[in-house]
Amino acid sequence: MLKFKDFDFGKLTPEEGYNLLNVNSADRDLIFSDTFTITSAYWHIFDLKIGYLAGENLNLMWALNIVSSNELLMPTWLAKELNSKISDVKNYEFKDWNAVFGNPVPKGKSIYTLKKDRELLFQIGSYVAKSCSTGRSVNNELFEEAAEKFNTNRDKVAKLYRAFCDLSSFNKNAARKRYKYNSEKN
Repeated sequence: MLKFKDFDFGKLTPEEGYNLLNVNSADRDLIFSDTFTITSAYWHIFDLKIGYLAGENLNLMWALNIVSSNELLMPTWLAKELNSKISDVKNYEFKDWNAVFGNPVPKGKSIYTLKKDRELLFQIGSYVAKSCSTGRSVNNELFEEAAEKFNTNRDKVAKLYRAFCDLSSFNKNAARKRYKYNSEKN
């Protein structure tokens, strides 16, 4: 029997996620946002799994953070990997937790720059989103304007805006990536 936590949420649409929870249609409008949030979280965990399998160890910690902060059931792959890593730590296979999860500060990067970029990420994302809501297009002109406003350069604005978009599980690039992954798998 397939357990909820073993379900492959990478193949799930928000509507299917909603139906999976067997909610009365009368209550649908009241809880759809919660279902959307849950499904979105599992899609994001699925994306993190792909990165983790490609060698991005820090994704294990981010997936664990999403599960714990949203009180979700832990997917089987995450539980197995976590148990394996904890067992390795208990058996002194690793010197420190950075070897397990990866270093949160990549080599050659400054923690000050990373913090500043993180703040800028949300400021730029919000600025571009507000500009788009008034009918403007996302283009170099908008990036130049944002660069001037936030005292940075156009390329950095474009890079941070792409990163901001990638935070959403339902952005076009992530959806395409999941579609490609599922198509190749089947």
